[in-house]
Amino acid sequence: MAELSDMLSGEAVGYVEQLSPAVRKKYGMDFGELLKEPANFADTPKILDKISSVKADVDAFFDGKIAAMGSEKAELDKDLGMIDADSKKIIQTITTKASIAQVPFIKPVFVDMQEKEEIIIDGYSASVDQLVTRMINISDYIADLSATYENYIVGSWLFSGKNRYVISISPPVSEILVINRARDEINGLLESISQQFVK
Repeated sequence: MAELSDMLSGEAVGYVEQLSPAVRKKYGMDFGELLKEPANFADTPKILDKISSVKADVDAFFDGKIAAMGSEKAELDKDLGMIDADSKKIIQTITTKASIAQVPFIKPVFVDMQEKEEIIIDGYSASVDQLVTRMINISDYIADLSATYENYIVGSWLFSGKNRYVISISPPVSEILVINRARDEINGLLESISQQFVK
């Protein structure tokens, strides 16, 4: 039997435990078991509707947690705004310089990230501009691995040549990001379970 800790981070497992009593009361089913052993619910009437409703309840639960963190949300938005601006500057720098050097700059669907050296930066500067130039000159291609959080870009780029280097902007430390990662994990698992019941 699978364990939730094999499928979800510790934070997400903690939130599943918090959500479980409400799910049991409202739907008469064990939330943890649904996530671990969805096949046990194959004969449950209207299971797809129930999973959809559980997902809506999960979103409402996390929305409520974040709404109670108003000042932290404002601070996070400010930090992400600066990271977004720096990420866009670096993207523009890479786009321009890679074009001149005729090095492909792509947005891949997937990249195998084994054997890499990662460089974490705190934002754009003249030194970062020089580093990007140097990386472009030793690369066969560049992959944009940047993530989007809400409307903000958190930059990350793979420079692949004889060696592989990743330059990433350090994301802000925020409990809201932890909460949203847990939400994404739980909802992703619920979506995957839904697909198992689609006929």
